[in-house]
Amino acid sequence: MNMLMLAADLPTFLPAGEMDWRGWVTIGVFCVTFFALVKEIRPPDIVMFISSSVLVVLGILTPSEFLDGFSQDILLTIAMLCIVVRAMEVNGLLEILTRRLLTDSSSYFKQMGSLLFPVGVSSAFLNNTPIVLMMAPVVRRWALKLKVSPSKFLLPMSYIAVLGGVCTIMGTSTNLIIEGLVRKQSPESVIGFFEIAWVGLPIFVVGSIYLFMIGRLIPARLDPISAIEEETREFTSEFIIEEGCPLAKTRIREISGRYFS
Repeated sequence: MNMLMLAADLPTFLPAGEMDWRGWVTIGVFCVTFFALVKEIRPPDIVMFISSSVLVVLGILTPSEFLDGFSQDILLTIAMLCIVVRAMEVNGLLEILTRRLLTDSSSYFKQMGSLLFPVGVSSAFLNNTPIVLMMAPVVRRWALKLKVSPSKFLLPMSYIAVLGGVCTIMGTSTNLIIEGLVRKQSPESVIGFFEIAWVGLPIFVVGSIYLFMIGRLIPARLDPISAIEEETREFTSEFIIEEGCPLAKTRIREISGRYFS
């Protein structure tokens, strides 16, 4: 987020028609960051933190600008929404809602409809990030209950959450970032909650139809957790404790928690 804000601020400290070393270094850091994220060299949060720190060390970002990225409305908004979603999961409300919404029908179109419509609509008001985090384990259990590969539902769910999110300012992290940048550059400008719906709603409708028609062509991949459970086997191991070993004359139950699971 700090790098995105810096890109928006570049015109304010670079002369028109030319770019000094700060601009080229920023572009270079951005390219390296993008490569590291694609190759998954390190977790995304570590990569972004290191990239922003490099810009601070080089004097391209000030410490206040660096810390400003952590105080953006988007971070606070998503954090609060994650708390709300977690509360729904803990008090059982999520389980009740999913039982009522997700059908047990054998019809593929009914299954997709019961998943895509509520996820798409809710992501417009609760932000797509916490919605996907909340629904992923629920949808996986539901798919296994239907004896269907979870991949058939998880990928369409992720896309419909994004499509639903583009209908409102709250819906996606990108929308919140842009809204914050607009307010920063022009405080008198206000983007209404549903102002982008006239563009986002048609995209949501067309995307939903596409997912309905193409979703069934998604390959049925084996659920990795189920695969691990199926491959679990019991086995017996033999250990020889030599003389002088610290474990000599020690009961198995006394060392099982420290050395064995």
